[in-house]
Amino acid sequence: MGAGSLLDDRRPVRNGTSSYSATASELAYECYIDIGCANGLYVVGLAHINRVATVYAYDIDPAARAATERNATLNGVAARVRIGAEADQAGLAAIIGSHGSTLAISDIEGGELDLVDPVACPALLGADWLIELHGDIPAAIAEFSRRFGATHAVHVISRSLPSPFADDCVSFASEDEAWIAVSEGRGFAPQNWLFVMRDARLPDYEDLLDSAHWIALSTNTVPRPTLSAVRADSVVA
Repeated sequence: MGAGSLLDDRRPVRNGTSSYSATASELAYECYIDIGCANGLYVVGLAHINRVATVYAYDIDPAARAATERNATLNGVAARVRIGAEADQAGLAAIIGSHGSTLAISDIEGGELDLVDPVACPALLGADWLIELHGDIPAAIAEFSRRFGATHAVHVISRSLPSPFADDCVSFASEDEAWIAVSEGRGFAPQNWLFVMRDARLPDYEDLLDSAHWIALSTNTVPRPTLSAVRADSVVA
């Protein structure tokens, strides 16, 4: 995670976010798991999209966990958010087994091949997965296709950047500030995700995460970066 100067913007949620909830309603999971949650931006956004779902958040960085807890509390979703340090297969299996439908998001900087292994832990097949890939991307795609191909549809997602002009639910002082808000501060390089889903149809997963992103940016306290911010996913100080 990067460091940067952040605003602690306490504006109320705008009514415009209701359209995002409708867009994501067809992906109404009972449970979300965010592994590598950083400051909890997606945790808060997903909890707002689905007002009855439980959201599990994991990050090995204590500052990230503290920021996630703070943002969940200040945004009124803490009762449905469970925060932990390092995710393991046994713990994930227990969560997936206790809920009817689960979406797990993995962004753990290269640890995905070790953790998301349904060969070693078959219970992981009970969830849909959105996995950021690192290292040898073609080899990772082939390996996850082997692991999930018999039970899940496997979709490769190329890197894309959400537009800050997609909706007027968040206002910005300048165009530069708007683009910083959607930037993850990454280098200019290809990036791939996999979406593996038990149902063969391809849902609008990009709308789901864009919805979570924008809802989080428009809620009370998930911080928006100032123009001096290095990364948009820096944790609250």
